[in-house]
Amino acid sequence: MTPAQPSLRLALSNRPGCIEIIRAALDGLADVLAVDALARNDLATAVEEACKNVVLHAYEGVEGPLELELLTAPDSVTAVVRDRGIGIRPHLGERTQPHTGIGMPIVHLLSRRVTYTNLPGGGTEVRMELDVPGVAALPALPVLPDAQTAAPVTYTAVALAVIPDLAAAVTPRLIDALTTREQTDPQLLAGLQSRLAQIVAGSAGDAELRLLFLPTPGGLSLEVGPVGLNLAASMASVRPRPEPGAVVRLELSD
Repeated sequence: MTPAQPSLRLALSNRPGCIEIIRAALDGLADVLAVDALARNDLATAVEEACKNVVLHAYEGVEGPLELELLTAPDSVTAVVRDRGIGIRPHLGERTQPHTGIGMPIVHLLSRRVTYTNLPGGGTEVRMELDVPGVAALPALPVLPDAQTAAPVTYTAVALAVIPDLAAAVTPRLIDALTTREQTDPQLLAGLQSRLAQIVAGSAGDAELRLLFLPTPGGLSLEVGPVGLNLAASMASVRPRPEPGAVVRLELSD
């Protein structure tokens, strides 16, 4: 049986500023779900505490990938946090009882269920299920092929896969957080937000929108793709014109 797929998948590193980027994605999801202030705070607190454990403990002081997936179901939201290091606790295995690490008791208090799983090749997955009355299930992303990994190609990269229904709410916030971390020029930020708004609008009706943000010394590189059918049609003016399935790289510099 294929496991339930998320509506949003975010991959970045545990470097400074990662929690602000994760918070931006959570805020976008909360807006689309129209959750109340209490549910928004509970979701953000649980996810951020799990992510802080990755930042503080998973890589023993060095950088490493941090992955977040968000799934919705009627009256609930599930958040999945993964690391590829030593995990929250070495040899933790599959378990559902409370964990004694700093911050994790809060996660258990706010969640209906918390499950820890060792990952093949190293790392830990923490799955948190939270009760959120009134929430409806959002569409899911396509199944990620086994040959692919959600981890970014470099530790400065931020990779986002999101259903178009969420993209308009998530991407502006995520870019604000990312460019604040990278101290991006405000004029460049305005141009990026405008370009992203066009891309998000063009992706409407596609199964997913994939974006890879790569800070560069002179600005920011944005990779879009594999491009969906609708997005490819909307990018007809781009040269060379992208075909469905292609990856388009846009350079934005000061």
